[in-house]
Amino acid sequence: MFLALLLAGSTPSDPLQSAFRAAHRDYSAQLTDKFAETTADPSVIGQRFKFVGRLHNGQVTGAPPSDAWYSYDDGKLRLSFNPRDNYADVGISGPKYMVGIIGGARKPTRSYVGSNAYGLSARVQVERLEENGLAMLERPEGEVSPPSKYSTPMPPSIAARLPPEPKDRYWVEYTLPGPQAKRLARDAGLVVEGTIAALADGKLSYCEGTYIDPKIDNPLEIYGSECWIGAKVSRIAFIRMSTGEVLKEWTAPAGQAGPCNC
Repeated sequence: MFLALLLAGSTPSDPLQSAFRAAHRDYSAQLTDKFAETTADPSVIGQRFKFVGRLHNGQVTGAPPSDAWYSYDDGKLRLSFNPRDNYADVGISGPKYMVGIIGGARKPTRSYVGSNAYGLSARVQVERLEENGLAMLERPEGEVSPPSKYSTPMPPSIAARLPPEPKDRYWVEYTLPGPQAKRLARDAGLVVEGTIAALADGKLSYCEGTYIDPKIDNPLEIYGSECWIGAKVSRIAFIRMSTGEVLKEWTAPAGQAGPCNC
C-alpha cells in the first residue's frame, strides 16, 4: 500500500532532460574509457517533450547556456531564439543540423594564477560548461534575421537578384519604455515542443568537447561538452512565464502571432 502511494505521488521523469544527462555522462566517461557503458536510453525516441525556460540577458557575459535571450536598445525590446547550423563531425564532412541550445549548466570549479610569454600574470577562473542542444530535424518556419542598426540597407535592384534570406530565426520586437520592457523581459520564456527523434546515424545524441583558453584581458578558462538530442520540433513560442500568455508562436506548418498586452 505504501509503495503504491509513493509511486502515485512521484513525478515522472522528463525524457528530454534525462537524455541530456545521459549524453553528457556517457561522453565524459568515454573520453577516458572507450569501453565505458552507454547509459543513454534509445527508448525515448518517439516520445513527446515540452521544454519551458526563461530567456537570459543577451547583453551580459557569463549567462547560462542558451540560444534564447532578450536585448534592449533604443527603446526596443527584442526576444530572440537563434539556432545555428552545425556539423556533427570534424570539419564539414558530417551531417549538418540546425541546433538550438536550450539549457545546460555553467559552474565554477577552481582558479589558478596563469602567465603569458611576456610575463604578465592574472588569476584564472575555471568553469565547467555543459550545453544542451536540440538538433532540429524538422522545425516550424521562422523569420529572416532582424535588421541591425549597424547594417546599410541594400539597394532593391541588388536585393532582387539575391536568393531569399532563410527564415531560420525566431524573434519578436516591442517598442516599450524601460520599466515596462524590464518587466516583460524578466517574465519572458521560451517554449519548444516536439518529438525526440534519432539522428542521421540512428543514435539518440551527439556530443563534442568545448574548450576556451584564458586570455590576460579575459582570464576565464572554460571546458566541458555540448550534446545534441535529435528532435522533430512542432512548436516554438515566446510566453509570459507568470501567466502562460503567448507573445508569439510558430507552429508546423504555419505560425500565428499572439497579442502582447504590455
